Amino acid sequence: MGYIKNSLADNEELLESFNLNIYVYLPLYFILFFSVAMIVAGIYFGLIGDQNLKLFEIVPYEYSGMFFAGIGTLLTLKTIYSIMVLKSVDMGLTTKRIISKTGVIAINSEELRLEAVENVELKQGAIERLLGYGTVVASGRGTAIVTFKDVDEPLAVKKAIGSRLNIR
Repeated sequence: MGYIKNSLADNEELLESFNLNIYVYLPLYFILFFSVAMIVAGIYFGLIGDQNLKLFEIVPYEYSGMFFAGIGTLLTLKTIYSIMVLKSVDMGLTTKRIISKTGVIAINSEELRLEAVENVELKQGAIERLLGYGTVVASGRGTAIVTFKDVDEPLAVKKAIGSRLNIR
């Protein structure tokens, strides 16, 4: 919530902050586990070596370990960056605005003044409903849109925004 707290205007308070659902992280942790396993397997095959191991009959066994360790390292770095991106998401409701911020290095901020909000939508599929997350979209005059993607308890988020707008 650092971005939202730092961007508050005078006489503006943070009313609620919204979080991503834990299930959004599970595929990334699954990929991270197997990419680290690829690195370990690559190191093992690189040090021990196995003359019977040929990767698709293209890569000789001497380089199979390097191949697995290299692919595993790239996959690990990409997955760690993706987790950092998800951890950097800020979503909140203030007394004057709805704010969503994404990004680690480059920041993408969506803001919508409460007076300009015309519609608040909830988008939730069957699996998302079972797991307790969804997408809340607040749209306003013109093309202004703020999207809370994969937010935890989306109905509570919609109610929080709606109660601030006196929409039920």
